[in-house]
Amino acid sequence: MLLWADGFDHYGDDESNLLDGVYADNRATLDSTNPATGTHCVLLSQTSENVNDPRNFRKVLSSSTLKIGVGMRIFFPVLPSTGSRAGILALIPTDTANFAHLLFTLGVNGQIEIQRGPVLSGGSAMLNGTVLGSTDPIIVANAWNHVEIQASIHDTEGWVRIAVNGVHKYEITGLDTKYNATEVGSVAFTRPYITANPTHNWYMDDLYIYDFDGDPAEFTDWCPDVDGITGVATNYLGEWQAMWLPPTADTAEDDWVPSTGADAFAMVDEVTPNDADYIYSTTAGDLTEMELTDIPEDITVVRGLMVVGRMSKSDSGPAMIKYGMKSVAAVEDAPERPITVEPTYWWDFFNTDPNSGARWTRASLNAAWVRLTRSA
Repeated sequence: MLLWADGFDHYGDDESNLLDGVYADNRATLDSTNPATGTHCVLLSQTSENVNDPRNFRKVLSSSTLKIGVGMRIFFPVLPSTGSRAGILALIPTDTANFAHLLFTLGVNGQIEIQRGPVLSGGSAMLNGTVLGSTDPIIVANAWNHVEIQASIHDTEGWVRIAVNGVHKYEITGLDTKYNATEVGSVAFTRPYITANPTHNWYMDDLYIYDFDGDPAEFTDWCPDVDGITGVATNYLGEWQAMWLPPTADTAEDDWVPSTGADAFAMVDEVTPNDADYIYSTTAGDLTEMELTDIPEDITVVRGLMVVGRMSKSDSGPAMIKYGMKSVAAVEDAPERPITVEPTYWWDFFNTDPNSGARWTRASLNAAWVRLTRSA
């Protein structure tokens, strides 16, 4: 199932927004000069604060797993210099942020190396794990490359698969890929260099994370197929854009009140979050539905849908909300979310059309409405 998706286009230019309930650690920068798609990406770069800290950018998963996929676009202005490697991705156990089940690093010729069990303590310690394998040169400098990494965490039957720009490039199986007994609880996009070379700075865009360790019947339409004999995935999700679709119009269902003016959608459609304008509810049962930005005509397939909002409450009393989607007359609401006083992002997934029960199409999503209910 889809665990996370982010195109980094709805935080504005303020990196502090990334820590409002979204990411556990952040030493990355929101960048609007070099996005692969949309308006923003993140830049993982050297600062005096993170020169010895590999955990630049870490996402805690809502559901830990032993089988995980991570897709992202990456851009290295130059490849690492001789004698160094650039960190890309670490799959971290649930009980620690300082060790990794698996660490993926980039070498001087664009090859990706896989290690098990390194200590994430900066400097050469980033390379103290057991090397499991290395690809041929598959990443080129000064260009956006889409990388999808799939991994199974297991004591003896672990495996790793890597695709670049939608093409399968590497596979290793029958390995010990497990640092300790816990599952993958978070993923980190590690510090950009293992030696102090600022040219190892890199950009990331269109991130998605998924789990395929559950009921195959539930995930068949979304996740990669897994060979029943070997337990190894047989396909990838491929290149996807994480596209932000802000609301564009109110509907007749508009119980939530705009803080100013008459249009609810205009309070919550800005790129940079503005806590000075908002919609609010004082009564349980209040419901507002809004139209969304249409998907461009050149987008023909919708893989999944995540509804995300920035919420807060004004006092210590109870406040529960539910996100939802309405398609034709069919409605799907997510579970209740308890809202905090501090402004915080909350999200839920609606990967199928509640009207058809199948994957969203461009037409069905363009016609759908997003829902916000104050449930308590």
